[in-house]
Amino acid sequence: KIVAYIRLPLNVKEVFDKQLYEVSSAIQKKPDWVITKVFTEEIGGLNTNISPVLENCLKYCQTHQISVIAIRDRTRISRFIPTYKTVINSFKEQGIKFWSCIDKEFLN
Repeated sequence: KIVAYIRLPLNVKEVFDKQLYEVSSAIQKKPDWVITKVFTEEIGGLNTNISPVLENCLKYCQTHQISVIAIRDRTRISRFIPTYKTVINSFKEQGIKFWSCIDKEFLN
């Protein structure tokens, strides 16, 4: 079981559909993975904090014993490097890894 996290620019529904398709298509190639929930949020600009949606995603993963979050690519976590590292490390401490559908690898 895994969850998907989709971060969108403000007010652009087409991007949601495209990202969901890319994530779902990549996951279909991994027969032992099943998406149990999709977390989405609209974010504009440079965010320097872990978002409330990512916080909820972390809690969900802990409660439901999920260890993988699928994302389109690493920029979906944050484009601000210190925030990116904080998110990756805080989730990793909980035994949860991010998997990039574009890079087809787990993020460090």
